[in-house]
Amino acid sequence: LGILEGSFSRLILAIDLAFTILLFGISRLIYVGLRTNKAVVSQPGETPLAYLRDHWKRWITEGALYYGIVFGALGLYMIWNKLAFGTSSPVSGQIKQWWASLPGRAYGGSTRNPLSFFGINYIGEANAWNPVSRILGGWSESLYGLNVEDEWRYLIVLSLLAVLFYLVLLTNRKKAKTAITLMGIVPLLSSAWLQAPYYHAIGYAAYKEWYWVSQLVIIVLTLSLMAGMLYKILPTFRYRQIVAWILAAYLGLNMGTPYWKSIHDSMPYGYWPPDAPYMDIPPLLEEHTEPGSIIGMTGGGNAGYFIQNRTIINMDGLINSYPYFEALKARQAGAYLEKIGMDYVLANPTILDQQPYKGQFNEYMDPLRVSYGGKRLMRYGAP
Repeated sequence: LGILEGSFSRLILAIDLAFTILLFGISRLIYVGLRTNKAVVSQPGETPLAYLRDHWKRWITEGALYYGIVFGALGLYMIWNKLAFGTSSPVSGQIKQWWASLPGRAYGGSTRNPLSFFGINYIGEANAWNPVSRILGGWSESLYGLNVEDEWRYLIVLSLLAVLFYLVLLTNRKKAKTAITLMGIVPLLSSAWLQAPYYHAIGYAAYKEWYWVSQLVIIVLTLSLMAGMLYKILPTFRYRQIVAWILAAYLGLNMGTPYWKSIHDSMPYGYWPPDAPYMDIPPLLEEHTEPGSIIGMTGGGNAGYFIQNRTIINMDGLINSYPYFEALKARQAGAYLEKIGMDYVLANPTILDQQPYKGQFNEYMDPLRVSYGGKRLMRYGAP
């Protein structure tokens, strides 16, 4: 199964490389289509090989300087990580790759959908182009009269949008070409496109929506460019500026109102007293554990910020040490936590029997009569 999964990842990575080359070709076609003159950059009669021979030294020098700074800083960061933490890359990333290799899917596992692999799915955590993809996905689902699957309708809508975008650019080729170049849309789009398949090709679980920041930047730049181009081609009339402000106000209210409602519902003014705790779990633990206690939790990073005079250990390993990660993989994490003196565990015993834990803490836990939200407080120690 591992060989098949590895072969599948390599196949998908090859497909992604082909798509990247296609993206480069499309970008080149856009520039050719937006060409405003027929001037030739190179000297008359100069061949590409001759141009390469005349400029290769400069390209190597400038490339070495640019990438030397980037990879030099990355190398120093990795060396410092190795010396300080025992591993050259962040433990959280290694943990998520390990989760994806497990037979169960307690943390979601690696992606199994082609649209999710390329980051263009309009549902789920692999929705890298939200909110535009979500809106377009809603449109495609409403076109059920086409009598094709949702994914194909969605791809049709994406293709039509790309054609529309290109037609808008053709309304003012010079302005469009200048804007695309100065805004860096092509390199930004290429990097944003490669990011999602990179995560999925190496096998990555539990990816989150905040990974997709570069995609949001591209969305804002592209929509701004399209709005500016459309504004220029609209007929000039007396109240055009007022109409533009009305549309901007409408969009602001339409997007801001749901956000304000969410804030209002989750944090009503005056509902809680000023001294109310931010979370229920820290006061519960402070009541039933001694000061100085070391307490293990699954996904307990937020409790660690608010608890007083106690230490929270995250048992899933995301914000833990590299030795603990190695012990977790070797099914020795129970002994590791006992060795460092952990006193209590607050967790769901059923979850600790599943992947990635598989019961390796059971012999060290003694249940107490304290529970909260399906979790049980248990004293931890040598059997």
